[in-house]
Amino acid sequence: MAMTYTAMAGSVAAIITRGIMSTTGTMITTGIMVGGATALGTGTQGPASMAAAPGMVVVGMVVAAGMLGAAGMVVVPGTVVAAEATVETEQRRRESEMNTILSPTGDPKRSLRDIASDLPGRLPIARWAPIPLRLIVGFGFMEHGFAKLFNGPDTFAAILQALAVPAPHFMAWVTILTEQLGGLAILLGAFVPLVSLPMAALLLVAIFTVHLPYGFSSIKLMAVTPTGAQFGAPGYECDLLYLASLVALVLGGTGPLAIDGLLRNRRFKRSSRFESLRL
Repeated sequence: MAMTYTAMAGSVAAIITRGIMSTTGTMITTGIMVGGATALGTGTQGPASMAAAPGMVVVGMVVAAGMLGAAGMVVVPGTVVAAEATVETEQRRRESEMNTILSPTGDPKRSLRDIASDLPGRLPIARWAPIPLRLIVGFGFMEHGFAKLFNGPDTFAAILQALAVPAPHFMAWVTILTEQLGGLAILLGAFVPLVSLPMAALLLVAIFTVHLPYGFSSIKLMAVTPTGAQFGAPGYECDLLYLASLVALVLGGTGPLAIDGLLRNRRFKRSSRFESLRL
Protein backbone atom coordinates (compact mmCIF):
# COMPACT_ATOMS: atom_id res chain seq x y z
CA MET A 1 0.00 0.00 0.00
CA ALA A 2 2.88 2.42 0.82
CA MET A 3 4.38 1.74 -2.62
CA THR A 4 1.00 2.54 -4.21
CA TYR A 5 0.88 5.94 -2.50
CA THR A 6 4.49 6.62 -3.45
CA ALA A 7 3.70 5.86 -7.08
CA MET A 8 0.65 8.09 -6.92
CA ALA A 9 2.73 10.94 -5.47
CA GLY A 10 5.22 10.51 -8.31
CA SER A 11 2.36 10.64 -10.80
CA VAL A 12 1.09 13.83 -9.22
CA ALA A 13 4.52 15.43 -9.49
CA ALA A 14 4.88 14.34 -13.12
CA ILE A 15 1.44 15.67 -14.07
CA ILE A 16 2.08 19.06 -12.46
CA THR A 17 5.58 19.27 -13.92
CA ARG A 18 4.15 18.87 -17.41
CA GLY A 19 2.00 21.91 -16.69
CA ILE A 20 4.94 24.09 -15.66
CA MET A 21 4.28 26.61 -18.47
CA SER A 22 0.80 27.41 -17.12
CA THR A 23 0.06 30.53 -15.12
CA THR A 24 0.80 30.89 -11.42
CA GLY A 25 -2.75 30.42 -10.19
CA THR A 26 -3.31 27.47 -12.53
CA MET A 27 -0.21 25.66 -11.24
CA ILE A 28 -1.34 25.93 -7.62
CA THR A 29 -4.91 24.87 -8.41
CA THR A 30 -3.75 21.98 -10.59
CA GLY A 31 -1.41 20.73 -7.88
CA ILE A 32 -4.17 20.73 -5.25
CA MET A 33 -6.88 19.28 -7.49
CA VAL A 34 -4.74 16.51 -8.98
CA GLY A 35 -3.35 15.54 -5.59
CA GLY A 36 -6.80 15.41 -3.99
CA ALA A 37 -8.40 13.64 -6.94
CA THR A 38 -5.69 10.98 -7.02
CA ALA A 39 -6.12 10.18 -3.37
CA LEU A 40 -9.93 10.25 -3.43
CA GLY A 41 -9.95 8.14 -6.58
CA THR A 42 -8.50 5.25 -4.60
CA GLY A 43 -11.05 5.63 -1.83
CA THR A 44 -12.64 2.29 -2.69
CA GLN A 45 -9.58 0.52 -1.31
CA GLY A 46 -10.44 1.40 2.27
CA PRO A 47 -10.20 4.01 5.01
CA ALA A 48 -6.44 4.22 4.66
CA SER A 49 -6.83 5.64 1.18
CA MET A 50 -9.29 8.24 2.41
CA ALA A 51 -6.93 9.21 5.20
CA ALA A 52 -4.19 9.71 2.62
CA ALA A 53 -6.25 12.28 0.71
CA PRO A 54 -5.08 15.31 2.71
CA GLY A 55 -1.52 14.10 2.34
CA MET A 56 -1.85 13.91 -1.44
CA VAL A 57 -3.27 17.43 -1.49
CA VAL A 58 -0.24 18.60 0.46
CA VAL A 59 2.00 16.79 -2.05
CA GLY A 60 0.33 18.68 -4.89
CA MET A 61 0.75 22.00 -3.11
CA VAL A 62 4.42 21.32 -2.33
CA VAL A 63 5.21 20.40 -5.93
CA ALA A 64 3.35 23.45 -7.25
CA ALA A 65 5.17 25.69 -4.79
CA GLY A 66 8.47 24.19 -5.90
CA MET A 67 7.67 25.01 -9.51
CA LEU A 68 6.76 28.57 -8.54
CA GLY A 69 10.11 28.94 -6.82
CA ALA A 70 11.85 27.65 -9.92
CA ALA A 71 9.91 30.12 -12.05
CA GLY A 72 11.25 32.98 -9.95
CA MET A 73 7.89 34.01 -8.41
CA VAL A 74 7.10 34.67 -4.74
CA VAL A 75 3.57 33.98 -3.56
CA VAL A 76 2.34 36.39 -0.93
CA PRO A 77 -1.19 36.16 0.53
CA GLY A 78 -3.37 38.21 -1.82
CA THR A 79 -0.43 39.37 -3.99
CA VAL A 80 1.90 37.91 -6.60
CA VAL A 81 5.16 39.87 -6.54
CA ALA A 82 7.33 39.62 -9.65
CA ALA A 83 10.92 38.81 -8.70
CA GLU A 84 13.20 41.82 -8.96
CA ALA A 85 16.12 39.48 -9.43
CA THR A 86 15.77 39.92 -13.20
CA VAL A 87 17.33 43.36 -13.08
CA GLU A 88 20.09 42.19 -10.76
CA THR A 89 20.76 39.21 -13.02
CA GLU A 90 21.08 41.50 -16.05
CA GLN A 91 23.50 43.74 -14.14
CA ARG A 92 25.61 40.75 -13.08
CA ARG A 93 25.65 39.54 -16.68
CA ARG A 94 26.92 42.91 -17.92
CA GLU A 95 29.57 43.00 -15.19
CA SER A 96 30.65 39.48 -16.12
CA GLU A 97 30.96 40.44 -19.80
CA MET A 98 33.01 43.51 -18.93
CA ASN A 99 35.28 41.44 -16.68
CA THR A 100 35.74 38.99 -19.54
CA ILE A 101 36.69 41.81 -21.91
CA LEU A 102 39.14 43.31 -19.44
CA SER A 103 40.59 39.97 -18.37
CA PRO A 104 44.41 40.02 -18.56
CA THR A 105 44.49 36.31 -19.39
CA GLY A 106 42.46 36.69 -22.59
CA ASP A 107 43.61 37.33 -26.10
CA PRO A 108 45.08 40.88 -26.07
CA LYS A 109 44.01 41.65 -29.65
CA ARG A 110 40.49 40.42 -29.04
CA SER A 111 40.30 42.31 -25.76
CA LEU A 112 41.34 45.57 -27.42
CA ARG A 113 38.85 45.00 -30.24
CA ASP A 114 36.05 44.29 -27.78
CA ILE A 115 36.94 47.35 -25.73
CA ALA A 116 36.85 49.58 -28.80
CA SER A 117 33.54 48.21 -30.10
CA ASP A 118 31.53 47.07 -27.08
CA LEU A 119 32.72 48.82 -23.96
CA PRO A 120 31.29 52.31 -24.57
CA GLY A 121 27.75 50.96 -24.85
CA ARG A 122 28.12 48.94 -21.64
CA LEU A 123 29.42 51.72 -19.43
CA PRO A 124 26.88 53.29 -17.04
CA ILE A 125 27.62 56.68 -18.59
CA ALA A 126 26.03 55.50 -21.86
CA ARG A 127 22.56 56.25 -20.47
CA TRP A 128 23.52 59.94 -20.40
CA ALA A 129 24.08 60.05 -24.17
CA PRO A 130 20.78 61.88 -24.94
CA ILE A 131 21.71 64.79 -22.64
CA PRO A 132 24.05 66.53 -25.15
CA LEU A 133 21.40 66.21 -27.85
CA ARG A 134 18.77 67.76 -25.63
CA LEU A 135 21.09 70.61 -24.68
CA ILE A 136 22.13 71.57 -28.20
CA VAL A 137 18.67 71.14 -29.77
CA GLY A 138 16.82 72.89 -26.95
CA PHE A 139 19.28 75.77 -26.68
CA GLY A 140 19.54 76.14 -30.46
CA PHE A 141 15.79 76.45 -30.99
CA MET A 142 15.36 78.84 -28.08
CA GLU A 143 18.22 81.01 -29.31
CA HIS A 144 16.65 81.32 -32.77
CA GLY A 145 13.32 82.21 -31.19
CA PHE A 146 14.87 84.90 -29.00
CA ALA A 147 16.74 86.31 -32.00
CA LYS A 148 13.47 86.73 -33.90
CA LEU A 149 11.92 88.45 -30.89
CA PHE A 150 14.96 90.71 -30.47
CA ASN A 151 14.89 91.75 -34.11
CA GLY A 152 11.14 92.21 -33.98
CA PRO A 153 8.34 89.84 -35.06
CA ASP A 154 7.41 92.28 -37.82
CA THR A 155 10.86 91.90 -39.38
CA PHE A 156 10.47 88.13 -39.50
CA ALA A 157 6.91 88.53 -40.81
CA ALA A 158 8.29 90.60 -43.71
CA ILE A 159 10.73 87.77 -44.49
CA LEU A 160 7.89 85.25 -44.53
CA GLN A 161 5.86 87.53 -46.78
CA ALA A 162 8.77 87.71 -49.22
CA LEU A 163 8.79 83.91 -49.24
CA ALA A 164 5.06 83.89 -50.11
CA VAL A 165 4.11 82.28 -46.79
CA PRO A 166 0.37 82.79 -46.13
CA ALA A 167 -0.66 84.85 -43.07
CA PRO A 168 2.93 85.99 -42.46
CA HIS A 169 2.30 87.79 -39.14
CA PHE A 170 0.41 84.86 -37.69
CA MET A 171 3.02 82.37 -38.92
CA ALA A 172 5.79 84.58 -37.51
CA TRP A 173 4.36 84.24 -34.00
CA VAL A 174 3.68 80.54 -34.49
CA THR A 175 7.33 80.05 -35.47
CA ILE A 176 8.65 82.08 -32.52
CA LEU A 177 6.49 80.26 -29.96
CA THR A 178 7.31 76.87 -31.44
CA GLU A 179 11.03 77.57 -31.25
CA GLN A 180 10.92 78.88 -27.69
CA LEU A 181 8.42 76.50 -26.11
CA GLY A 182 9.62 73.51 -28.12
CA GLY A 183 13.24 74.24 -27.25
CA LEU A 184 12.35 74.50 -23.56
CA ALA A 185 10.45 71.21 -23.71
CA ILE A 186 13.46 69.47 -25.30
CA LEU A 187 15.76 70.87 -22.61
CA LEU A 188 13.48 69.53 -19.88
CA GLY A 189 12.82 66.25 -21.69
CA ALA A 190 9.07 66.90 -21.59
CA PHE A 191 6.59 65.58 -24.19
CA VAL A 192 9.45 65.15 -26.68
CA PRO A 193 7.55 62.97 -29.22
CA LEU A 194 4.74 65.55 -29.31
CA VAL A 195 6.75 68.78 -29.54
CA SER A 196 9.10 67.24 -32.10
CA LEU A 197 6.37 67.31 -34.74
CA PRO A 198 5.97 71.11 -35.09
CA MET A 199 9.74 71.57 -34.65
CA ALA A 200 10.44 69.15 -37.49
CA ALA A 201 7.83 70.94 -39.62
CA LEU A 202 9.69 74.24 -39.15
CA LEU A 203 12.96 72.62 -40.18
CA LEU A 204 11.43 71.11 -43.31
CA VAL A 205 9.88 74.43 -44.29
CA ALA A 206 13.26 76.13 -43.80
CA ILE A 207 14.96 73.51 -45.98
CA PHE A 208 12.56 73.74 -48.93
CA THR A 209 11.92 77.48 -48.87
CA VAL A 210 15.35 78.89 -47.97
CA HIS A 211 18.34 76.55 -47.78
CA LEU A 212 17.82 73.93 -50.49
CA PRO A 213 19.05 76.06 -53.44
CA TYR A 214 22.36 76.67 -51.67
CA GLY A 215 23.42 73.05 -51.34
CA PHE A 216 24.34 70.92 -48.35
CA SER A 217 27.06 72.83 -46.52
CA SER A 218 25.96 75.38 -43.95
CA ILE A 219 29.44 76.90 -43.59
CA LYS A 220 30.89 78.27 -46.82
CA LEU A 221 34.04 80.25 -46.24
CA MET A 222 34.40 82.52 -49.25
CA ALA A 223 37.30 84.74 -48.25
CA VAL A 224 39.14 86.31 -45.33
CA THR A 225 39.43 90.08 -45.57
CA PRO A 226 40.76 92.72 -43.19
CA THR A 227 37.21 93.12 -41.95
CA GLY A 228 36.83 89.42 -41.17
CA ALA A 229 35.75 86.14 -42.73
CA GLN A 230 33.25 86.21 -45.55
CA PHE A 231 30.72 83.38 -45.82
CA GLY A 232 28.31 82.33 -48.53
CA ALA A 233 24.64 81.50 -48.18
CA PRO A 234 24.07 78.58 -45.79
CA GLY A 235 22.79 75.23 -47.01
CA TYR A 236 20.55 72.70 -45.27
CA GLU A 237 23.25 70.89 -43.28
CA CYS A 238 22.25 72.30 -39.87
CA ASP A 239 18.58 71.63 -40.53
CA LEU A 240 19.36 67.96 -41.15
CA LEU A 241 21.45 67.80 -37.99
CA TYR A 242 18.54 69.16 -35.94
CA LEU A 243 16.16 66.70 -37.61
CA ALA A 244 18.50 63.77 -36.91
CA SER A 245 18.79 64.82 -33.26
CA LEU A 246 15.01 65.01 -32.87
CA VAL A 247 14.60 61.55 -34.42
CA ALA A 248 17.28 60.14 -32.09
CA LEU A 249 15.53 61.59 -29.03
CA VAL A 250 12.12 60.28 -30.10
CA LEU A 251 13.34 56.76 -30.95
CA GLY A 252 16.10 56.38 -28.37
CA GLY A 253 14.52 58.16 -25.42
CA THR A 254 15.30 61.35 -23.56
CA GLY A 255 17.66 59.78 -21.02
CA PRO A 256 17.87 60.70 -17.33
CA LEU A 257 16.80 63.98 -15.76
CA ALA A 258 13.78 64.13 -18.06
CA ILE A 259 10.15 64.83 -17.26
CA ASP A 260 9.08 62.12 -19.71
CA GLY A 261 11.02 59.56 -17.65
CA LEU A 262 9.35 60.68 -14.41
CA LEU A 263 5.90 60.41 -15.97
CA ARG A 264 6.71 56.98 -17.40
CA ASN A 265 7.90 55.69 -14.01
CA ARG A 266 4.77 57.04 -12.34
CA ARG A 267 2.53 55.28 -14.87
CA PHE A 268 4.48 52.04 -14.42
CA LYS A 269 4.13 52.16 -10.63
CA ARG A 270 0.41 52.90 -10.92
CA SER A 271 -0.14 50.00 -13.34
CA SER A 272 1.93 47.66 -11.14
CA ARG A 273 -0.14 48.63 -8.10
CA PHE A 274 -3.35 48.04 -10.06
CA GLU A 275 -2.16 44.60 -11.22
CA SER A 276 -1.22 43.67 -7.64
CA LEU A 277 -4.65 44.67 -6.35
CA ARG A 278 -6.38 42.79 -9.16
CA LEU A 279 -4.42 39.61 -8.43
